[in-house]
Amino acid sequence: MAWTAVGLFLLITMFAESFEWPGWVSDLSPISWIPTVPLEEWTLAPLIGLAAVAAVLHGVGFTGFRRRDVALG
Repeated sequence: MAWTAVGLFLLITMFAESFEWPGWVSDLSPISWIPTVPLEEWTLAPLIGLAAVAAVLHGVGFTGFRRRDVALG
């Protein structure tokens, strides 16, 4: 499932502009949130947003890991 998300983000990043997809499609990819530093001014907001998404996904994964059904012994 994780590799599917990576592939989807890569597909969106590489082909959204050439296929003339709407702007909201390219906004789905977190790669588009990061500014291109020499061309665009760097801001802290995308970093905070990506860190928040990573923290939530980490918490969900950790909770799922703790709730797994594994018998000890």
